[in-house]
Amino acid sequence: MAGKVYDFIIVLKKRSFVFVNWVSILMIALAALLLSVQVVLHGYERTLLYITIILSMIAWTAFTIIKEKKGRPALYRIALLLGAWGIFIQPYLSWLALIYVAAAVIEKQVKFPEEIAFDNDEVVINSFPKKRHSWDAFENIVLKDGLLTLDYKNNTLFQKQIESAVSKEDEAAFNVFCQERLNK
Repeated sequence: MAGKVYDFIIVLKKRSFVFVNWVSILMIALAALLLSVQVVLHGYERTLLYITIILSMIAWTAFTIIKEKKGRPALYRIALLLGAWGIFIQPYLSWLALIYVAAAVIEKQVKFPEEIAFDNDEVVINSFPKKRHSWDAFENIVLKDGLLTLDYKNNTLFQKQIESAVSKEDEAAFNVFCQERLNK
């Protein structure tokens, strides 16, 4: 949400990315399999390059899994880009490289911490894709006991836990800010 100064930015509790990670690992395994088949069928062409790409993908994936086990964010995009490059230089299925590049680009945005920013004009939910709402869209917005509630006028309710504890003073200031904007 760079470029604009917001009065409040609330970071929501992290989501689980198990499904996204498994899809990434599956795509990496598929790329390694396709490159391995290429080495077996046409071993005389680019064998060293294909083997280097396969080993690099495996090494990056192992590094990422170890990093994830230590509690750090897991991003498989380097291995996905290596897979895209390996698939692209194959004589067949070059179009499949576009899917790998798209997955590598989208992965970071999907795993970005979900934030909701509040200013005098709008409420912005920094998700994929980014959602902007005017204050007129809300019936009520409340932060209480680590739970953010957005009550839309169209009978939609959005409730999520926030990432870190907020003092009672900051919670009260946020709720007053929201009530002032909603009562305009």
